[in-house]
Amino acid sequence: MLSVLWSVQTSAPKKWTTKSGRDMELDTPYTVRARQLRDVYNCINMKHLTQDERLDALLTLKHTVKVSILKCLAF
Repeated sequence: MLSVLWSVQTSAPKKWTTKSGRDMELDTPYTVRARQLRDVYNCINMKHLTQDERLDALLTLKHTVKVSILKCLAF
């Protein structure tokens, strides 16, 4: 349950109110990535997936993590 709550909070856009009273929302690179990982996690946890659908979800996860590792190594 804690991981689900954490994934919802980290994937939500950053919100704030400006001095003029307008509500603003911003998707950062971190929130976009968290949303992608949350979606893959939810897909993998589905019980009714076929073998091909599960393989597709796992390959998406592999690609998402690989891109992240390459970005970390570039710094």
